[in-house]
Order: sequence, then C-alpha cells, then structure tokens
Amino acid sequence: MPRLPHCASVYKETPVFDATSVPAGLLASHRLKDNTWGQIEVLAGRLEYVLEDEANLTFVLRPGTSGSVAPTRPHHVSIGPDTRFRVKFLRI
Repeated sequence: MPRLPHCASVYKETPVFDATSVPAGLLASHRLKDNTWGQIEVLAGRLEYVLEDEANLTFVLRPGTSGSVAPTRPHHVSIGPDTRFRVKFLRI
C-alpha cells in the first residue's frame, strides 16, 4: 500500500458514506489529481480497496486500518451493506 508522506496535511474530507450514499464514482475506476493524497477511514464494516495498476492488488480495510491512496493511481473500492467510511484528502 502507498505510504502517506509525513508532511501531508488534510485539507478536506467527505461526509460519511454507507451502501446507500456512496457515490458511484468511488466504486468505479478513478484517480486522484497530481499532488493529492487520500486516506480511507472505515468506521464500521469492511471495505475492499483495489489498486488497479498492481494487478488489482486488494486490501481489506476495517475500523482501525486505514488505506492510503497515492496521486494519479487508478483504484476503486467495494463495500458491504454495513460499511460506513469517509475519505480524507491531503496535500504536501
């Protein structure tokens, strides 16, 4: 999994999403902009975070285990019916 740079700081975050409110764009292939990092924080349930440029390398995230998203890397998530999560966006 990509490692967040130590000097990255949060500049915004999404609301908490669940199975009924997650944007379709997060479930499909997408990328963050240059110089933008993401941190997926799972509050309940489990979330699969898939790095598409590494043969669909999949990380299972749960409360207490966050996922780091590097700039411009193609990825997507899939969630279960009881999952609640949010994404924090960071810049260096």
